Amino acid sequence: MPTITLMRHGLPDAPAGKWLTAHGFADWVRRYDAAPVTSACPPPAAALEQARPCGAVVCNDLPRSLSSAALLGVRPAQAALWLAALAARHGSVLLVGHGVFNRLLAHQLQRQGWQRQSAHARRHWSFCVLRHDSPAPCAARSQGVTVSPA
Repeated sequence: MPTITLMRHGLPDAPAGKWLTAHGFADWVRRYDAAPVTSACPPPAAALEQARPCGAVVCNDLPRSLSSAALLGVRPAQAALWLAALAARHGSVLLVGHGVFNRLLAHQLQRQGWQRQSAHARRHWSFCVLRHDSPAPCAARSQGVTVSPA
């Protein structure tokens, strides 16, 4: 049964938010995007156990995404089809990304027939698992979606 795990990235090693000017906010975003994940908040055992058996891992190239392993910059509907195609190929997929984007993806996947096995939490390293009854979920709708090898 194909499985997709949507996991929020770890806590970035970046300054906490505070009142900022517009210029200060732009600088804060640059520092936040450049920050790796802090070693003070390692992934909990449940996150490690969920990630280990996944046949493919998806993230973007921001340091916090690479260091916690995040998919950003694509539309949720397109990403959901792409993830479904990856899950059909690999059996299980781990996406490590931003919490809000993960919730948007979960909604799109549920519209495609995926069943949520756990609720989304807002904490860093929290995750949601979705499963599909079909061995090749959304195959008809995912035609034309390019899947890169893991």
